[in-house]
Amino acid sequence: MTLPRPFRRMARHRLAIAVVVTVLLLASVASIAGAYIYERRSADLILPGVRIGDIEVGDFTRSEAIAAVSTAAGVLLDQTLTIHVDGEVWVKSLSQLGVRARVNRAVDQAFALSGSLSWLSRAYHRLTENPVERAIDLTYRYRRRPVRSLTNEVAAEVTRPARDAAVKLADGEVVFQRARKGQSLDVAAGLDAITTALRSWSQSVTLRLEPVLPEVTEKTLGKTVTIDLSTNTLRLLDRSEE
Repeated sequence: MTLPRPFRRMARHRLAIAVVVTVLLLASVASIAGAYIYERRSADLILPGVRIGDIEVGDFTRSEAIAAVSTAAGVLLDQTLTIHVDGEVWVKSLSQLGVRARVNRAVDQAFALSGSLSWLSRAYHRLTENPVERAIDLTYRYRRRPVRSLTNEVAAEVTRPARDAAVKLADGEVVFQRARKGQSLDVAAGLDAITTALRSWSQSVTLRLEPVLPEVTEKTLGKTVTIDLSTNTLRLLDRSEE
């Protein structure tokens, strides 16, 4: 049975619409599939627009990001800290003092940003090169051992023991030795001062010395009796009144 002409025209029109819709659906599916495949193939790249510190690492692989951030951190860690103690000076780079950049941790955080977005959102940013505009802080760790080693070295250089007042015999002569104050560096305080300077990115720090008092002074020495056997004479030495 042949359909009337108006019905045939309507059927052809519906068929054309169905074909167009099918084509559009297939194109959409193909586009989505292509975007998904592209995103999966780009999974080893950091999303565009991500920075670690001042370094742009978008579209970098892990090794490229580590190399770029390590180079930038190395420039900072070549800066020096000048340590002043009692007129003496020690100059050390931040890396020599045990400062290390947590590069791998920062790069891990950069890649973790991908996991916080849907694959469709990631594909959009990659395909359109629309930056995500995320900044990750590059943090540092501060090892205590190099600072402690330097502080001990400085303490050994600047520490001077106190000298007690005393009466001594030198080359057959009675010699009076005066008391003298000493000085010492508090290693724990010096360690804290240097670490604080490193954490604040200071260029210099001054360590203070502690006075060391003699146990015996001229006033506490008391009286001393000397015997001269050649003349059989006694002498009374009293420095407490000087």
